[in-house]
Amino acid sequence: MGWLEQNKIRRTNLPQIIAERAAATPHEVMAYLVDGDSVTYGKFQQRVLDWASALRRQGVHEGDHVVTFTEARFDAYALWLALAWLGAVEAPLNPAYRGGILAHALRMSDGKLAVVSPAFLNRVRDVVAEAPGLETVLVLDDGPIEPAADPFRIIREGEAFAGLEPIDPTTLVAPQPHHIACIIFTSGTTGPSKAVLVPWGQMIAAGYLGREDQANDDQFNMSESSVFYAFFPVFHMSGRYGLSIAMARAAKVAYRPIFSVDRFWDDVRQYRCTHAQILSPMKAFLLNKPERPDDRDHTLIAILGGPAGPIVQRFMERFGVRVRMGFGMTEIGGPLGTPWMATPPQSCGKPVVGPPGYELRIVDENDNPVKPGESGELIVRTDDPWALNAGYYKMPEETAKAWRNGWFHTGDVLRVDDNGEYYFVDRRKDCIRRRGENISSFEVENYVVEHAQVKEVAAVPYPTDFGEGEDEVKIFVVPRPGAPLSPEALWSFLSTRMPKYMVPRFIEFTDALPRTEATERVQKVKLKALVNGARTWDAGEYRKAKQPA
Repeated sequence: MGWLEQNKIRRTNLPQIIAERAAATPHEVMAYLVDGDSVTYGKFQQRVLDWASALRRQGVHEGDHVVTFTEARFDAYALWLALAWLGAVEAPLNPAYRGGILAHALRMSDGKLAVVSPAFLNRVRDVVAEAPGLETVLVLDDGPIEPAADPFRIIREGEAFAGLEPIDPTTLVAPQPHHIACIIFTSGTTGPSKAVLVPWGQMIAAGYLGREDQANDDQFNMSESSVFYAFFPVFHMSGRYGLSIAMARAAKVAYRPIFSVDRFWDDVRQYRCTHAQILSPMKAFLLNKPERPDDRDHTLIAILGGPAGPIVQRFMERFGVRVRMGFGMTEIGGPLGTPWMATPPQSCGKPVVGPPGYELRIVDENDNPVKPGESGELIVRTDDPWALNAGYYKMPEETAKAWRNGWFHTGDVLRVDDNGEYYFVDRRKDCIRRRGENISSFEVENYVVEHAQVKEVAAVPYPTDFGEGEDEVKIFVVPRPGAPLSPEALWSFLSTRMPKYMVPRFIEFTDALPRTEATERVQKVKLKALVNGARTWDAGEYRKAKQPA
């Protein structure tokens, strides 16, 4: 396929791809829902149009932001594309959000309307005073809700769809590459979570990325006969990229709302999945399962994932699959990738061949390139407009800082060797990565200091055996003088307030935190170097001890 032909195709975005296939082959299966029905292109596109009609009737117009706060469900994709056809922007929230982090996300989203699962309505009620712009909450019809004197209007999904008139497709305009596809919240580092403006151009690029040395690799080039196993949530870019990659190649999707170690291989066999995307700890979880005679008796050919070190080789040998590793983030998509393990296991690969054409540099603190083999910050730009993020919403200073000198600064430390292979060295400052979630130490600390008996706290990553870049959350706590505080009591306090994935596993009490002399900043590098010892309390061991024999 020539560049001009590829460029023309990749300009067709996800809403258009699905609409065109629904018109041409309405009865063709688009997705298999595990433990449920299959979804055809025609059925899915009708759901998109129904959502568009319902949302327009609720006053959603071009340029509006709509918050979605729901459990994982395939219908979330239809809601997202409906908003795209209306020219509106979705701001999906992590279903684990509660308390301060939820209030911050609602404020930042600027959404007057939110689509919320019944189970999450009370969480919104608890913080709505801190997000007064919310006017209407559309509650999905899958559970009862408690009556309350709400400052916003509540409408049930059944009411929103009742007597719905078919929407006139001629009134809908497909989004262009420069239009915003969604607002995705990513972890803060020295401050609150940022709201990333992801253009449709970035989504389009994700669907068509490849490498010249993979152009004739049938195991990479999914086709109409391929089935992509998808289980990443829609509030993550991984969940959106996965659908874009599959649809761009006319592959079908086997969708599970959440990753299951026990069901992974059964799902692969049942739906004859050929491709999947999994994170490093997921590989470890699957390897930790007892070996079975049928470990290689499946249809899975290839897996996309991040760098995971020697574990990748073990995974490939045991399960007989090929693994393509890479590097990406919410703001830039996936500019690095390996040609199916033709490189060292620790490598993130080389820049993918476009379009878009990615240009990468490893630089020092003044943006000067470093020598091959030396570590520095990865910065990125492309030769194609709108293939990277459009900045951080309502954070002009953060946007300017990230986009200085015409390059996007990832904040991640990498190195590149003489062969052009990139290697991940360290994550963003103060950011903790746990089970695929990027966690802001700043936000963890804000939750901890809410306890009346905590004077100071510092949250840091503690390395695990699940692969490079995967950590547990550890907190160093300075109690108030004379405070009868125990690790068990503090952990119980946090467990009821924080998103589950943010709750610290390790707690260590200390008399003081190490600080710099000049600025009095906490020296987290010293805390990260401390190995767990007798003073370290482990929530994992605590939970095991509480389980009945």
